[in-house]
Amino acid sequence: MSQDFIQQLLQEWDLPALCSVFVDHEIDEESFLTLNESEIKELIPAIGILSNGNNSIQSIADLEDTQSIQSIIDLDDIHPQNYYPQKATVGASYVITSYSTSPRETVRKLLDSTEEGLIIKNSYGSSKQFLRSNLCTLIIKNELKHSDDKRISTERFKQLAQEINNIFIHEDPSTYYLPYTRGKVVAARGKLWSTYVHQRKIYREAGLIKKQITVEPSTSNDKRFVNISGEDEDSLIWLKNNGQPFEDVSQHWRKNTKLRVQLFKDETIADYFKKYPALRLQTGYILLDIDFNYLFEDKQNLLFTKWPMVSELLFKTLLKKKDSLLKDCLAQEKYDTLNKDAKEVMVLKYLPLLLQSPLIKAKPKHWKPSKRELIDGFVLFIHDISDLNKKIEERQTKCEQFKIPVQPIPIVVGPYGHCQCFVSVDDVLYGVENPIKAIDV
Repeated sequence: MSQDFIQQLLQEWDLPALCSVFVDHEIDEESFLTLNESEIKELIPAIGILSNGNNSIQSIADLEDTQSIQSIIDLDDIHPQNYYPQKATVGASYVITSYSTSPRETVRKLLDSTEEGLIIKNSYGSSKQFLRSNLCTLIIKNELKHSDDKRISTERFKQLAQEINNIFIHEDPSTYYLPYTRGKVVAARGKLWSTYVHQRKIYREAGLIKKQITVEPSTSNDKRFVNISGEDEDSLIWLKNNGQPFEDVSQHWRKNTKLRVQLFKDETIADYFKKYPALRLQTGYILLDIDFNYLFEDKQNLLFTKWPMVSELLFKTLLKKKDSLLKDCLAQEKYDTLNKDAKEVMVLKYLPLLLQSPLIKAKPKHWKPSKRELIDGFVLFIHDISDLNKKIEERQTKCEQFKIPVQPIPIVVGPYGHCQCFVSVDDVLYGVENPIKAIDV
């Protein structure tokens, strides 16, 4: 959501005169998302003054109905109550609290010890315009000044937002910071976060951000240093907190491919998917293609060009295999009636029978997959789309039973010639064009 969106929204409400008021009261992207009923009521007097005599604003009180905001964005997805205790502010006076909940409260010290802080305190009141941006700039500059790597952790952001609320009780902490939530494509947001991103850009342009980070390998005690520019680091931070729009994601992804690949050497696939929310979207496999093309230049089409020849050789090998189950399965498939394309897909199904069944070592017992389990272990073939989730869950349960990681798997649904294809990675399901692309991903 951007300022343009807010202006468009006000136009749809037939309230174009309020655009300047939203700007004057610093109602930007983050604060708009967290507006509550009492805050909207507080805006009404100021709006009434600024729009006095304007015939286009006849029913301003209708803004008290927050359902209009609810229809734009599902506020249940934000859950600020999960991060901050809720306080009753209805009827509370605009008084700056004098007590301290902690001797280490940074915000209170800044407000009391700096001229800018005193000015900010003086701007707090029911009939005043609170200097939120000035407050955030004061806080963030102080934090970065005392940070060697110019970073602020999620916990520190939440602590600072809560400190603001402890001092100015009418200031909702979620207006200042809401963290990115793993598993959901919701970026970090808030006034503190926006100021932080802006100030880091200034530091980067001034050459004040370190050019090197230290990576602790998971399999060695030796530290490995990875060179990183401030611009690349900011790009990584953006990717960790944003999943859309895809055009922007793709640009950032290509920009720091080399760096991500270096860092990925010490991560699991699950870690990688949790770190970058864009991978959990339907377009995520395109980003994996970008990584592959970087690692194996000019190899991206190799599987597609070679598979017809390879599958033909494998099919002949399957026919020669002395395996009663395989022969029965091929007979049921009526393989001699299948066209060339269908045979190429069918080969994927029975390819595991050309290999020896592995022994899965797991505590407290071992598991040697049956031949039918082997068939479903390489590519999962399903007759009906309605069974898709059930089959995925059964596979996950089996892996949990033997305490082994759930590996990514291609899925083919329906007849060979007219199938739907997917790739299951962790709890993400990609839809892809064809079975070979599913293998490729």
